[in-house]
Amino acid sequence: MLTIDTRNTEYFIQAHISDSVFVGYAEGNFEYWFKQVVSDPTTQFRLVTELNKRNEICRKLREMNYEGFTVVDDSSLFTQRTTNIKPTDLKKKLKQCRILDVRERAETQKIKLVRSQNMPLSEILNGKNPKPDLEYYVHCAGGYRSLIAISWINHSKPYNLINIQGGLEALRATLQEDLFVISHQEFDKK
Repeated sequence: MLTIDTRNTEYFIQAHISDSVFVGYAEGNFEYWFKQVVSDPTTQFRLVTELNKRNEICRKLREMNYEGFTVVDDSSLFTQRTTNIKPTDLKKKLKQCRILDVRERAETQKIKLVRSQNMPLSEILNGKNPKPDLEYYVHCAGGYRSLIAISWINHSKPYNLINIQGGLEALRATLQEDLFVISHQEFDKK
């Protein structure tokens, strides 16, 4: 059965249920991404929430016409971690690693890492996956969608995916400007 984890990114990274899919409630566009992950409101699923948000999230899901869920309270099931790397640590190994950018194509046309491969989250949710035998460092704009992508891909089969903490925003603050391809429009904003 599908397990959806709505806790914040830090909690999910630290420990989660094996094969669960992250759709954080408070940090991103929850309603939109939840509907992308669980497109059929009649789907039965298990729900993981932060205790202080449980009633609010359950109410929100019911407003969205999702009724077929059970809440998981057993923290002993949280046995998995998401491998996470800080941009400062990635900087040391950037030349020999594969970067997977899960932002949408229009976003990558404005700015992207020179050596990154684009695979939008929307395509991942429709079945596209990276090569299973390779290691990828995954980012989005700020770190929310990359966790959705990693958890979705790992839901069906474990891959070697490492989340880049803070996404492209953190990478831009850490890496040299010449490691990015920036459109003239984006460059003029600086």
